[in-house]
Amino acid sequence: MLNDEELFQRMKYLQNAVGAVPSPFDCFLVNRGLKTLATRMKQHMENGMKVAQYLSANERILKVVYPGLKSHPQHELYKKQMKGFGGMISVYLKGGVEEATVFMKTLQVI
Repeated sequence: MLNDEELFQRMKYLQNAVGAVPSPFDCFLVNRGLKTLATRMKQHMENGMKVAQYLSANERILKVVYPGLKSHPQHELYKKQMKGFGGMISVYLKGGVEEATVFMKTLQVI
């Protein structure tokens, strides 16, 4: 709502051109995704924990940084502040570039 018709038309055009206003179908997709978000995030966290535990036991891994592991320096703080630990994991590999290349080439996604 503006009292300047020229500015209004320009803003209206930009909203449409850059996608600042989602379409009804976009809104439907977001709403549909929100219905299953809690379930997907719970599974995301469970998968993250399993992968972090698996990688922690791998002899080619120097260090796994994941707040869900008791080895994480702020594990207790995370437990107090959050209901879960997410699925993002950082890994330090033993060795150099060659070892990292071999590790990545032998990595299997299931």
